[in-house]
Amino acid sequence: MSTTSLVINILDYLRAHPDSYTIGERLYRNEVTLLISHNIIFPGGRDIFPTSRLHAVRLNREEMLSDDNLVNWLAHKIDKDNPNVDPREIWLTGGHVHGMNTWIMQISFE
Repeated sequence: MSTTSLVINILDYLRAHPDSYTIGERLYRNEVTLLISHNIIFPGGRDIFPTSRLHAVRLNREEMLSDDNLVNWLAHKIDKDNPNVDPREIWLTGGHVHGMNTWIMQISFE
């Protein structure tokens, strides 16, 4: 399974279970940070959420855009007033903050 497929599966879970995450502090206008309890087990989680470091990867645009609802959901999380539903690039930065018992998932639209 590709990294993009793993990320789509995680985001689909989060979209269906809004109580499973909180929105982190917004650092940039083109991103959203999702803070997720590390008690939720995700396939490929060790690759997406390495402990005490960050993992950044550009996601496959075509694969991400194949689910309009998911991209629309993310676009509204990033900027509810002016959502960009057709980003040129989509990036994931993920990590696991062990002391906080939290998976960090930052999605940015470029």
